Amino acid sequence: MPPPVRTGLHPAIPGGLAAVLFLLASIPLALAWTQMAADARAESWQATQATISTSQTYDASYRDQRDGLTRTKEEYELVFEYAVDGRVYQGTALDPGGFVSWSPQDVVTRWPVGAHVQAWYDPEDPSVAALTRERSASRFILLGATLLVVLLGALFGVVSLKLLFR
Repeated sequence: MPPPVRTGLHPAIPGGLAAVLFLLASIPLALAWTQMAADARAESWQATQATISTSQTYDASYRDQRDGLTRTKEEYELVFEYAVDGRVYQGTALDPGGFVSWSPQDVVTRWPVGAHVQAWYDPEDPSVAALTRERSASRFILLGATLLVVLLGALFGVVSLKLLFR
């Protein structure tokens, strides 16, 4: 007697989709993990006084990849100086992981030239410092996106198994 002929959707299709979705989920998961690791390391950073030496906005030109036109975007340049154990360092980071987004105007308004502010430095490497220890909300968005993609992958995996064993 010949084997039964299957009709309809082949189980490899939703199974393949599940695999692709699980692989895609690794991207936002890795980004969120990187942000959380930077936040955790910054918890041990020490406070020190810093002085803002450069705080300005400027127009940066870039070529738009979609249409090839040159456009301008407002950017900021921020430099602060701080001392640890008598040695002077310069920093440019606003937050430890570089994940918090600031508008250029907000940066120069919050940290004007000459302002004396608190900075945070890594005691294991005092050349690494930031002006805040703020945490990015984007990691929660990344984790939510990861969860959604994993759930979709699980759904396709279940469909694939049901098709395979029907």
